[in-house]
Amino acid sequence: MAAIYASEKKLLHIENRLEKVPEANDPITLFNRWYDLAKSTKTIKEPYAMTLATVNNNGRPTARIVALESVGENGFKFSTNYKSPKAQDLISTPFAALVFYWPELGCSIRIEGDVEKLSEEESNKMFSGFPRTIQLVAFASVNQSAPLESLNQISQLVQNVDKKYHNMKIECPNHWGGYVVVPDRIEFYETGTSHVSKRTVFVKETNDCGTWTKGEKGWFCQKLQP
Repeated sequence: MAAIYASEKKLLHIENRLEKVPEANDPITLFNRWYDLAKSTKTIKEPYAMTLATVNNNGRPTARIVALESVGENGFKFSTNYKSPKAQDLISTPFAALVFYWPELGCSIRIEGDVEKLSEEESNKMFSGFPRTIQLVAFASVNQSAPLESLNQISQLVQNVDKKYHNMKIECPNHWGGYVVVPDRIEFYETGTSHVSKRTVFVKETNDCGTWTKGEKGWFCQKLQP
């Protein structure tokens, strides 16, 4: 418990920089404002890191950290190996949840929605923007999460790909591509003093318009109890 109280005491001294961020009537605009602040905060080394939670065909939830590739009105994009466990989860259950957590700002963002596979053209464009080192590993790791005899095995595979594409552009492999989480619910959480935290949720559809405020671009929003 002492560790928890120490953490809470630390949060009380976080400068609430989010107070300077204007509100928005749609969650994508608000996300981009928070995200821009996270990217400009020097102590946040990986602002693009997000938890991706999926459900496998046995009904068990699984989660891992992935990188946000881009965000727009159509959703939040990430990439992976099509043979990976998360990609297999999305075949049987094409829904996912994302979480961004930036403790330096005392905030988090939860996102839920359908997941769609990106087109081959868009996946190729995404892959071409990666550093060569990432491209090599993505190409060499055909069966992501499969057992390895040793680390030397994958290192050798990477070296083989590097030699094959020496001084050449590495094309996007067939086993790799992108996805987009199309959100229908996004919740913004701000840490407050004395446990009085600020929570704002946006949804795409609601049957209870009496408790919701109509926003923009088809969104509705309301405040939630801490």
